[in-house]
Amino acid sequence: MTVLGVGALALFGYTVYSFQQSAVQHVKDEQAAEVERATRGPSETNTNAMCDLAVKSVLVSEDPFDPEWGGSFHAEGDIGVVSKKFDSTNGFGAKLTSRYTCKWNSKTDTIVSLEVTDPYGETRKLR
Repeated sequence: MTVLGVGALALFGYTVYSFQQSAVQHVKDEQAAEVERATRGPSETNTNAMCDLAVKSVLVSEDPFDPEWGGSFHAEGDIGVVSKKFDSTNGFGAKLTSRYTCKWNSKTDTIVSLEVTDPYGETRKLR
C-alpha cells in the first residue's frame, strides 16, 4: 500500500510540475509576442483596415464607401499613419472624392487622429 501511495504522490507531483511548466511557457510566449509587436510596429494592412473603418463610421451615407488601394503609409513608433483618397456619396446622392489622413496607435488599438479633406480643399478634424 505504501508503494502505491508513493507512486500516486509521484504522479501527482509530476502532473503539478508539468502544469507549472506549461503555465511558465505560456507566459514566456506571451512576453515574446508582446516584444515582437513592440519592435515591429504597426503594419500597413492593419492601419489601413482600422482607418477605413473609422472613416466609414463617421460618413453620413455609408453606401458606397470606396477607399483607394495604396495611398501613403509610414510608421512613427507605435503610430501608423495612412493618407489616401476615397469615394463616397453625400446625402443628396452625389459622388464625392475626398482624402483622409489617419493616425492609428497599434499598441492601444485606438485612432489618434482623423482628418478629412473634402473636394473643395476644406479639412475637418474628426478625431
